Amino acid sequence: MNKTSIWALTLLILGASGCKSLRTPATGNLQPGKLISITAIDLSEDKSTLSTKNDEIMISIIFGSEIEGTWYANGYYLPTQIFDSTNRIYLPDTDELTADDGCNNCEVWICLTEIDEDGSEDSTHNTLVSLANSIGQYALESKPIVDDAIKDNDFLGFARIPYFVKKLPTEYTITGHDLLDSYTYKVIIEPLSRESITPQLK
Repeated sequence: MNKTSIWALTLLILGASGCKSLRTPATGNLQPGKLISITAIDLSEDKSTLSTKNDEIMISIIFGSEIEGTWYANGYYLPTQIFDSTNRIYLPDTDELTADDGCNNCEVWICLTEIDEDGSEDSTHNTLVSLANSIGQYALESKPIVDDAIKDNDFLGFARIPYFVKKLPTEYTITGHDLLDSYTYKVIIEPLSRESITPQLK
């Protein structure tokens, strides 16, 4: 499913709920436009003598909206990226994050998970989305809870980015500890003003 279809599905679900908040302009006018880069400042597997010395990172992009107290989430994931001492930056070809409609409480989460088991990307991503839908907006705040749900893989964290706000940072840091290793990743996005979006024909 492509990104346009995912947004369309999310908006269809929200529309079916009968809520009109998506038609209400937000107070701000900035939103995340594109994912520019992800840089490994400190790898999560580079200290232990038993580690692989590289991070195999799955990047999940999760879109969410709160409607009448219920959080709806959907998304997709990018091909797993290998970060090591010689390859510390990921530059996606094009990953647009824009939304066509304003809403009072919409976010995109850029999630990083270290994949330790081959072929588990799809199930791991689906678990993250399921957690967001079942627990709500703060489902991924607790690393132990997320790690328990995704089993053998390690959730490093996520950048929580709101839509339609007056000020929007371009740089986000994902940092923490996993066993004996610390890690730090930097996420850079390009903001976009609401006024620069070309209206779609209804």
